[in-house]
Amino acid sequence: MVCPNCNKIIAEGSAACPFCKAQLTAAPASVQGAAAPGAAQMPYAPQPYVPQPLTPQQKYQNLGGFLQFVVALWKYILPILVALELLIITVASVLRIIKLDSITWESLKPILSSEVTILLLAAKAVLYCVVAIKIEKRQASFLAFWQTSMIVLSVLSLASILVFSGVLRAAFGLGGNVLMFFIWNLYFTKSLRVRIYMGSDAYLRASIFNKKTPAPAPERPKSEKTKVILLAVALLLVYYVLAGFNVYLTAKENAPALKATLEARGQETTYTDETAGVSFTIPKGFEENKDLETEEIPLALECPHSNFEVVEYASFDLLKDVSEEEKQHINRKEINNAAFTRQEIQEQVVEDFAAASGVSDLKTTVERIGGYEYYVVSLKQTDQAGNSAECINYVHYYNGYQLLFHYESGFTQVSLDSVKEMISTVTIEGEAPLPAQK
Repeated sequence: MVCPNCNKIIAEGSAACPFCKAQLTAAPASVQGAAAPGAAQMPYAPQPYVPQPLTPQQKYQNLGGFLQFVVALWKYILPILVALELLIITVASVLRIIKLDSITWESLKPILSSEVTILLLAAKAVLYCVVAIKIEKRQASFLAFWQTSMIVLSVLSLASILVFSGVLRAAFGLGGNVLMFFIWNLYFTKSLRVRIYMGSDAYLRASIFNKKTPAPAPERPKSEKTKVILLAVALLLVYYVLAGFNVYLTAKENAPALKATLEARGQETTYTDETAGVSFTIPKGFEENKDLETEEIPLALECPHSNFEVVEYASFDLLKDVSEEEKQHINRKEINNAAFTRQEIQEQVVEDFAAASGVSDLKTTVERIGGYEYYVVSLKQTDQAGNSAECINYVHYYNGYQLLFHYESGFTQVSLDSVKEMISTVTIEGEAPLPAQK
């Protein structure tokens, strides 16, 4: 027999449909099988199948549509994306902390801000995953759990923004969280699929915002659906306007520093080491990285074509261990740097770098750059974590000083040419450059 409610074939004489649970009224067997005495037996004529339109309860009784997308997004995709972002930001923060000369609140503030933000996002991803699992299991408590969790996370997020970014930024952050909260709340409480899939509105009455929600309502007319969609779109537009204004505030706040950086990258500057009597021109595109600068390395520059390629300048006093009494009898400008043979100095350079770096396999050449000769030492270093970096050191001796340009990582030809261009502008007080090459 065919169920008159869902049009599915069921067992003959069933009192209820096993598919749609509709109660069926069947005539007694005596009545169904009896025929008037003497009446001719009529052959069974099956009734033609007439498809019936599905009711909302039949159409939305399974997980599907946008609800299925939400569950898949929160259960699988979001945790993977957040885990990757957490890993990247954590590694970046650790590297930034390692490069800090001194650890202060001001230096740690931007690092901690990004860490707290991603941790809150990770907590939100975990809670979303729990909500998705609850929806799959048809646990009516999912809405109350989601609402309570979002309120707690919004308060924590607001507190972190107040600490790290100020009141105005906190106000916009709170506004964005509230808007997103009501957009999702609107979907969960108004979606016919969600309400039917859960079986009743018990979860609405159990939630903290909808304790007096009435029983399940019939399918709303299209006009009401349109109003709900327009309201959701309007809330999204307001949210993105607030987010855009937040981006504008951030850009405005960082504009002076960004402008100064762009101006510095857009023009040449001259660096002077008054103690060692060295000056040279920093070409366009190089940017100073103060996090890498120390007392021994007064200048660190990021190459114009890659932030991962760095050139450092330093000068070392070779007479620092000489007593003050002996220094009185030494005139730096009269020191004959050519008194040693090139081979002897080259061997000394290799010995110094081998002792400092712990690497014995060094490649050393002599190269003229600009008006001076440099001993070029190439080496590959590996730290305790197994990370390796390639280095080229340009060394020049003069007036009792050792001049050093240390170029690290990358070795792209464009960056290497830029570094050599800078070294070619070096002028040294008290040492005449070599004659121009023909």
